[in-house]
Formats: sequence, structure tokens, C-alpha cells
Amino acid sequence: ALAAPLRHSHHGEAYRVRSAEVARARGGDIETRGAVGLLTRNIVVRSLGGSPLEHFRASGDCTLKSTDARVDEDCYFGGHTIVRQGFSKFQVQGVEFFQLGQGGRMGRYPVHFHLAKSTRYTLAAVVDCSIHESMTRFVTIHGTHDVVLARNVGYLSMGHGFMLEDASEIDNCLCFNLGISARGAIKDYFIREAEKDPLSPTARTVPVILSGSGAISDTTSPTMFWVMNAWNEFVGNTAVGVMGFGACFWLLGSTVSGPSRHLHFEGYAGYNYDGRQAPVKRFRNNACHTSAYALLTTAEGMALAGFFEEYANLEPPAPEHLPQVTGNFYGTMDNGGRCLKAINVCDGGGGSCDRRFTEQDLSGCTMSVVDRFTTSFNWGRVDFGAMWLRDNNFAVLRGAVTDQLFGGLGFVSGGIWQQVLPGNIQIVMDTAFIGNTRGDTAWETDADPRGPLLLPGCTAACRVRSDGGIAIFTGGLNAQRLMTIYDGPFYADNTCFEEIRPFICDFALPVEDAGAAGCRIYKYTQQPLECPDLLPRAPMEIQAPGCVVNVAVGWKQPNNFYYPPAFAFERSSFYGPVPRHNVLKGTASYTNGMPGTGPADIATVLNDLDGTLNGMIWEDGAARGTETTALSDNTFFNAPAMATECLSYGVSAIPNTIFSTVVAQAARDSRGLWSLATAGVPHCWTQTGAEKMVLPVYRQQRLGDDAEPSCDEVCGEDGEWKCRSAHFLNAPSGSEQLTFVTQNFGTYYVDTAPHRNVKCATAGVGEPAPHLARFAAGGSYVLYHLFARPDTEATYQMHVGMGFDPADFESGEWVYVLPHVSVAGAPRSSIITPVGSETASSLAEGLRFDAHTGVLSLTVNNSRIAGLFSVRFRHDVAPAETCLPHTFCRYESGRCVAIPGVVEPSLFGLAEDICRKWASRTSGTTDAEPDISLAECPSQGCLGYRFTLPKSWQPAPYVEKGRPLSRPCFDRRGFSRRLVAADPACLDPTWRATDPERHLCPA
Repeated sequence: ALAAPLRHSHHGEAYRVRSAEVARARGGDIETRGAVGLLTRNIVVRSLGGSPLEHFRASGDCTLKSTDARVDEDCYFGGHTIVRQGFSKFQVQGVEFFQLGQGGRMGRYPVHFHLAKSTRYTLAAVVDCSIHESMTRFVTIHGTHDVVLARNVGYLSMGHGFMLEDASEIDNCLCFNLGISARGAIKDYFIREAEKDPLSPTARTVPVILSGSGAISDTTSPTMFWVMNAWNEFVGNTAVGVMGFGACFWLLGSTVSGPSRHLHFEGYAGYNYDGRQAPVKRFRNNACHTSAYALLTTAEGMALAGFFEEYANLEPPAPEHLPQVTGNFYGTMDNGGRCLKAINVCDGGGGSCDRRFTEQDLSGCTMSVVDRFTTSFNWGRVDFGAMWLRDNNFAVLRGAVTDQLFGGLGFVSGGIWQQVLPGNIQIVMDTAFIGNTRGDTAWETDADPRGPLLLPGCTAACRVRSDGGIAIFTGGLNAQRLMTIYDGPFYADNTCFEEIRPFICDFALPVEDAGAAGCRIYKYTQQPLECPDLLPRAPMEIQAPGCVVNVAVGWKQPNNFYYPPAFAFERSSFYGPVPRHNVLKGTASYTNGMPGTGPADIATVLNDLDGTLNGMIWEDGAARGTETTALSDNTFFNAPAMATECLSYGVSAIPNTIFSTVVAQAARDSRGLWSLATAGVPHCWTQTGAEKMVLPVYRQQRLGDDAEPSCDEVCGEDGEWKCRSAHFLNAPSGSEQLTFVTQNFGTYYVDTAPHRNVKCATAGVGEPAPHLARFAAGGSYVLYHLFARPDTEATYQMHVGMGFDPADFESGEWVYVLPHVSVAGAPRSSIITPVGSETASSLAEGLRFDAHTGVLSLTVNNSRIAGLFSVRFRHDVAPAETCLPHTFCRYESGRCVAIPGVVEPSLFGLAEDICRKWASRTSGTTDAEPDISLAECPSQGCLGYRFTLPKSWQPAPYVEKGRPLSRPCFDRRGFSRRLVAADPACLDPTWRATDPERHLCPA
């Protein structure tokens, strides 16, 4: 029986997934009920006071009265257990460890396995125990292997909870443990807990070991399961209640640290050096509830430096004893191979210039499998995700993501395509995404979908009213997005989305307003003023309405990274009127002003392979197809057949495929080798600081309503957008190449002339104006296709001058670009090679030059090299680049298949799906899918054209050279498909598609 009524509502039922297919694959309901653990045991190991006759100091004697006060050291100087090398047996079961550990002291933990190395000779185990009111940590495994921690309960840790300390810990089994409340030494938290109840154990003031605000911090980033080496088993663990900006589980980009650096370890125990980490051994059936982050693999920007005032550790550990976190988790196999994102050739010392990736270059790449992971009630940084999986191959299988404040599941690849692993696979399968598992009962409580109640006085983050140790980041564009996109690409297969609800709130109300109209944390974000397609207009009594567009899929915006047009969804399902997709809409008005945006922000692309995401399929006479594309609602992408994407905001659906057009400078070295130009080349295109580099491009096939006679430049005199049919290629952060997404069978004019201003390329108030990538007489350039398909074809027009000679090799040639193969000493200087005479001859008809106007028209037609897209051909010419990662997939008879035994038997069917479908698609085309390729380039490289401007070239404006070539219609070939609603939810006239016929050129 309860001693008093519960202060908060508690949900007593698991969430029933409505998608039968996802529920069957997951194997049951989603468990979001409160975790319960028993703390008392018959055998108790506890701390005493200064003598055997004294009790440990009570919490009421150890409270913090003011921010400049200190408490006595004996308030947190408890006992500890330590297990060292050479023991015969250590097996503890059913023991209660109470008030153990010594605050701020390294090596003084309630349960501590210290440099015992391998314990395989015995069964070292801590089972069915409780560790509570700890002065620091619950259990630390340090330089020790083969330990079993199972069915333990930890409650109230100071700092990290269950910790693998030095990155030399392997083959341990952490199974079915429950960790509740990992706290940081935050003064405001201690003071407020004492004010609420000075006798509560949460009011005891204790310093942490690892101070500061970095990735290892116990104060700002306490983590329940802190993992310096991933070659361990994590099965069935649950983490609940993590303070600050911490995480439930954190796989760290670690280096062997502390005293382990001076010891000899074999295998994965001594593996974590030089930016590599041991791979994930097993991560299955774990859960996270109520934490900023759920599962992290990155060391970047998770905490907010200086936001919390720390109760300082007056005797911090020496720097040489600290854990070393050097970057993102990068799991690789210890098989003698490597896992390279790029290779360098032509080193000047006789190195071959035509080398490709070898088996050794990529054989170390692994697939990190996250199976049956559930996370709920997370509030990570607005531009990140609660699950933030970066820099490697990841498979999230049979999971659940629910009740997110901002981003849920996010995969991160690197920012530009050259920083992504060849054949990289980041995929979520058989997973449920639920916006609100509590229904209407959650509103106006701390479980409110708008977030918890907040205190006034927000800056970069807002403090939570009920807890002095929790804060929520402010700013940013998107609201709840259960699947969040940062760069990419990634893939989704058999995912369901349920109970996602946008809402209207009053941005005039203070952030601390608890009423039904308040926005809470979303007050400090940027949301559209209205979203009439999703919600009715705001009631009259709301003074400053804003529409918080919670959706299934959203994007980190603003962003200046590269959005590849290769995100692919298949077997998506939605239950209820679920908003599907939200991106920044360039023509909309936003609360708190328009975010500082660049061209990439209104160039988002999602490929719907079977019509289940967009709710549309296409018809063209008797032909039918299921693949459609979701594309930013941007007039540059206007086409004959379009529809506002079903139940979405800022997105259109089209029946055409999309690819990236890339324009870059080219350079030739003394050996005659062509490559992309990087720093050091005269007039090199570079961008510095926050500046964006852009290049104007015009769509030459126009609809009737975008035939602007005044369209001589993209931007007007005052920086306003002038041309509906024009946009900018832009250089993503860290790149000298300019890119933008373009439509199959489109015709574009790439403007080589200088412009008066390009200010409309960014919408940020007070941001530096972007600068123009300028062409120069005698300069060499290359235009190529990235993430193209075998049928991709597009025509480009540009003014190259009357002195250009297309028959002269020096003027131009058809080429392949290899994004991941660079000249030694010049990163990202992708090698450019000629296509060969036979291919060049087949492409020649696509090259037309008007000597009177000096305009070159070239059609980059991938159908001429369609055979190079096949997985079979790629395996013949570049086997190391086929069916990646090779530790998970292998080649067999024209497609990829899973390696037998690569995963446990229950997962092998999913591994087969990943390899047969998705690894095959990232390698190229198969006999079963001859038109679908998600590879960056075909096997020989990306098809393009390299050209050199004559030394006599003079720039000429678009209105003189390009405008006369534009047409007020689209070619029938490529644009005659019409969209048809395939999902009953998309039959509403709001989502009805346009009829293409009236926009097509006469036959």
C-alpha cells in the first residue's frame, strides 16, 4: 500500500503498436511504463561514520545552503570494495551496497574491478545486488575482462553509473541491470533538493570525479552506461533518469587511457588507438527513459559549457589518469584491415595514379547492430537526436522511439560526400515511432508533449521547474521529428509512425506559462506562423500564434552541410492523421524570424521507393510505378506533375528521380593528371568562416507562372529573390565543390558570369553575405553527376566563349570523377580520368556548341554507361568496393548477401534483408532492380565533363546568353508521368496533384 497518494500520473499499460507488420517484427508492445527495482537485500554492505560506532552522516547534515558554501568531506567519504588481479573467486549475489564510494575520488567506487585483466579462469560476477545512494558510480570495471554484471539495481549515482573506465575492458556481460538517476554535481540542483526535503537522499551534496563540461564530464554529461570499449555485451539493461545533458548509453571514441596505457593487453583490450575503436559485440534489448540523450556515439557539442555551476572537486585526478576521448566512436574489426573513407594516390614517389580501394583498405569496416532498443522522453539538443549515431555503419533493428521533445533517431555521416564511407549503410528497420504514448492525459503536466514546466530567464537553455539539474536547449527550427536528418544518407524499411500531433500555441506567452495555450520550450524555436493544410487557424484569443509542426520525419535546419538525394524509405506506415514530413519553407513566415538559411535548406530530398511515404504512385499511359520523390517546396523544382506532399509541411511530391549536379574547379599536375582543385590552385574556389560560396543556376524549362521577363539575375538590388526558376549551387561546409539537386531530364543554365549581388542565397539576419564562385579565362572546371541512376539524363548550358573548341582535348572531354580517390597531400582532390574513346563517342551527340553565341550545351547521359551501374560489373572491376561492409555482407551471383554467422540466428533474416536489398543498392543495380541505384557513382566513377575556358573568354550575362534558350514548357520525354494517390489519407483535395499535360511541349 502507498503511504501517500502519488504526486504524478503513472501510465499502467504498455503501448500497443497499431502496425501489425512492425509489431510482429518487434515481437510485442512498447514498454514505456515506469521501471521498478527492489533496493533492500538481507545482506547489507554499508558505510559508517568516522568510527565503527557512528552512522554515516545523514543527508540533512550535508545540504548546500548557498552557492559559495561547502559541506564536510565526511558527508561523502564512504566505504568501497575493490577487486584486484590474482583473486581466486569473486561472486556476489543478493547483496545491498548502501551509501558506498567516496565523492570526487578516483578508484573509490561501491564495486570496483581494478586492473584484474582476464578473469576467464573463474566466474567473476555481481548478480541480483542493489547499489544505492552512491557517493560515486555504481559499478566500475577497470582494465578487467569477462565479468558478469546481471540483474542489479542502481539508484542515485553521483556521476556516471555503470562505467567501463580505460577502454581496455572487453568480453564483459552487462545484462538486465537497472540504473536509476545518474546525477551531476550541480549547485542549483543540491540547493533546490534541500529546499524541497533536506532529509531526502537527493539533497546530499557530493562532488564528482570528472569535472567540467566536456564529453567525459560527470557534471554536465553523467551517463548511466559509460562505454569506453564496445567489445562487451549489453543486453536487457534499462537506464532511467539522467541529469544535465547526459545519456543513457554512450559508446565513446576512446583511446586506451589511464594506467592501462602502461600495461600490455591483447586483442580488443589494447586496440583503441589512433582513432579506431573495438566494434560493438552485442547491444540488444536495452531501454532508456527520461534523459537528454539515449544512445550516443559522438563526442561533439552535447553539453552546454558554463550553463550549470558545478560543486567543484577540490582534488581532481591528475590529467594522466583521466579517460581519453579523442573523437567519435569508429568501430573497426581487428583483422589486419582498415576502414578508410578515402585513399591517396600519385604521391610523387612513383605511386600508381589508377589505384582503387583494396580489400585491406575496407576490410576493417563493421556493422554496429542496435537491436530492440527502446527510448522515450528525451530532450537532447534541438539540432541533434536522442539517438545520435555517427561516422559508421549502423543497423537499428526492431526498436521504438517515443515521446521526443525534438529529434529522435538521427544518423550522421560527415557533412560532405567525401567524408562518408564507401558503401556506407545506416538503416532503421522494423521500428515504431510514436509521438505521444500518453494520449490526452499528458497535457499540462511534466509529461506534456510541449515539454516539462520551465523557469523564466532562459538563455541558451531553459531550466526545468521541478529539477535544478535538468535544462533544455533553445533555438532551432523543427519541433518533434521522430526521425531527424542531419546529413546522410540513411535508409528506412518497415517503419510505422503513430500519435504525432502538431499544435498551435501562443508565442506571446512567457516560457513558464503552464496553461493550455503556452508554447513552453517551443517559444524559443522558429515555427511557421500557420500551417493551414495541417491545422485550422488559431483561435482569436491567441495573440501571437505559431504552428508547432511535430512530424514523423524532419531535418536539422538551418544547415550548410550536403543533403544527398539518396535517402530512401520503403514500407512506411502511418496511423491516424500523422504529419509525415516537415522542412523549412522559403516562402513562409516564422516565429522569432527566419532562421539563417542557405540553399541546402530548401533542397531536401527523400526517395519513396514504394509509394508508402508520400502516399503517391505514378502513371504514364499504361505504365505504372511506385517510386516518387519528396522534395522541398521550392519554385526552382517546379515541374509539370507535382503535389503538396500528403500531410506534410514545406514539401512537394513529384514522379521524377533527383540527383546532385556538382561543379568544381579542375587542376592538372606536371604529370598531366587531372583532379579537383583544392587550396593552392590560382583563383581556387574557397570559403572561409561563416561565408557561403554560391553559383547561380537557372531552370530552362519553365511553367507558365514562372516566366518572369525581369529574370536577369537571381537576386534583386535589395537582396530579394527575383527569379522563380533560378537558384544557387552551393558549397557545403568543408568543401570547394558547388552542388545542388536537380531533376532527371531537366535542362539548366549554369551562369559563368559575375552577379551584382547574391544576398538572397541566405536569409539570416546579420549573417555575412555569401560570395560568388567566379569563373576565370583559362580556368578549368568539371561538371558531374552524383547519386545518379542508370537512366539519369540532364542538359546543361553555359557560356564558354567563342574561342572554345569542343573537338580539342584541351578544351574539354568526357570524364569520370572518383570522389574518394585523391592526390596525396591534397585531401578531397578527387581524381578525374577520361572515359575512353568508345564511351566518349557514344556521348558525343550530347555535346553541342554554338560558335556565334559561345554557349556550350552538354547532355550528361548516364544511360550510355548503364552497364557500369550493375553490382556484377562493380564486383569485376572493384571488388573491394562492392557489398560493404565486408564483415557483414559478401558478393554472390550479381547481388549482395549476408555472411552466415555474422549475427545471432534470430537476426540473420534481417541481415539478409540489409545485404540483399540495401547493400546491393549502395553498390549499384541488380537484375531484380535494374533501375534503382543508391551508389554515389557507378563503378568507374561519376560521369561528367571537364572543360577549360579559352584565354580570350569574357563573361556574358544570363539575360543575353541563357534567357533566349529557355522554353515555356517541358519536354514530353521525362515529364509526362502523373501522380495518383495510393494512400486513402491522401485523397483529400489539399494533396491533389497537377495535371502535367498542359505544361508539356507540343509533340
